[in-house]
Amino acid sequence: MTCLKIADIYAYLEEDLSPGQKEKIERHIDACPRCREAIEERKFLSEAASSLPDLDIPADFTARVMAKIAPAKRHLSVWLIAFTAGLSSLALLLTLVVIPGEGNLPTLWTSLSHALWGYAKNAAVLMARLITVFSVAGKVLSSLFHPISKGLSLLTSLISPGVQIFIMTLTLVLLITLFYVLRKKFMMGEKT
Repeated sequence: MTCLKIADIYAYLEEDLSPGQKEKIERHIDACPRCREAIEERKFLSEAASSLPDLDIPADFTARVMAKIAPAKRHLSVWLIAFTAGLSSLALLLTLVVIPGEGNLPTLWTSLSHALWGYAKNAAVLMARLITVFSVAGKVLSSLFHPISKGLSLLTSLISPGVQIFIMTLTLVLLITLFYVLRKKFMMGEKT
């Protein structure tokens, strides 16, 4: 039998096995010091966690945490909002009527509406193109992500946790080294 998986160890500790499976695992534990040690560690952790006292959480705990995360918003007075909107509308009307060199107000409105219509058409075309680009990019990334994630999950099930930590540490060291090398290369002409 190959060494036990974490799920098997916890199933054994929680006595969630059939008698045949339990007997098979016990035979393996008797022969394998690595798995025996892993079970003893998990049993120790489980007993330590169950011996911890229950936490008494105050009734207002959630409200206090949420108050620190997102303080209450200040609401502006309705009268202040109405006054600001009215003043802004009056300023816009005075600006449109007093603009020198534009002739009369209907000509100004016509030119503004044509300009806004042109902006709206260009924005609609741009949005349609952006949606198409994002849609294609999403499909490409999705088709790449699934095989990569399946490969990584298969790889992590084949490699022991110690080797995984070593690989991640080595990768991190290589990325940091690459960062410093590239930084020096791009900073060559600048004085530090």
